Amino acid sequence: MTTWLRFQRLQANPLPLPKFQSEAAAGLDIAACLSRPCMDAAKSPFMTGDHPLRRRGVPIDLADNLAKNQQRIPPLYVQAGEVILVPTGWQVEFPPASVLKLYIRSSVSLQGLSLANNVAIIDADYRGEVFLALKNNTANVLAINHGDRLAQAILEPCPRPVISEDTTSQTARGAGGFGSTGTSAQPTDELTLEVENEDTAAGPPPE
Repeated sequence: MTTWLRFQRLQANPLPLPKFQSEAAAGLDIAACLSRPCMDAAKSPFMTGDHPLRRRGVPIDLADNLAKNQQRIPPLYVQAGEVILVPTGWQVEFPPASVLKLYIRSSVSLQGLSLANNVAIIDADYRGEVFLALKNNTANVLAINHGDRLAQAILEPCPRPVISEDTTSQTARGAGGFGSTGTSAQPTDELTLEVENEDTAAGPPPE
């Protein structure tokens, strides 16, 4: 199955095009573009009117000059427990009936950072900048550097179902859930046999 994913570079984004890092990698690595403004997650960048936005990082005109002159862009410091919207510098486009999902990279999660919504969903008709809502789960201040690969993007099929209201069919399982099918990967009789074997190997109980 052949599909496509188009990236549009935004102002002051000097980063290379996202790519697969190995031959069989499932996701494209997405990096922090700190040459663009970061924003507090509590103050949505999509709010309009007189709502104040507390922008973080380097002003975009200064960042553009830094990027053009290949000067170092300062890191972003995320406070303990804080959620911050980290820019990526890209807009995306892909076929309808598809969804782009963003997952945190495993190496980044070991540092204590996660996506605040666990998995980010990007719809096929969204044309704004892709942001990463990162949360610092540690008690320490963590630094994010310009160009750090933070997330992985995976494009998946997402068929649109026909929505209706009707009576649902009956199944043998019914309403059973929350562990109703059991919790162990081993059949119950195998577990019982193992316990019996352990008791036999231990010998008779002391008198």
